[in-house]
Amino acid sequence: MLTVTQLKIADLLLANRMMNLTANGAPGTNHVVQTSTNLMNWTPLATLNSSDGALQFNEAVYTNNPLHFYRVTAP
Repeated sequence: MLTVTQLKIADLLLANRMMNLTANGAPGTNHVVQTSTNLMNWTPLATLNSSDGALQFNEAVYTNNPLHFYRVTAP
């Protein structure tokens, strides 16, 4: 039987100049956090892996940066 685990962002919080992203995915799978300023060109920021599927990523946010979009991808 094939089991498919949906990858989804559970929470995205901006506080104290920190962006905190929490996501849930398949346990033991590498997930890549990517960023973009235009939704067309994406740059990898980090590769995350968790034994239980819970993923956490934090990044400092500076006021002089352009808009940033985030996404999490899995193979």
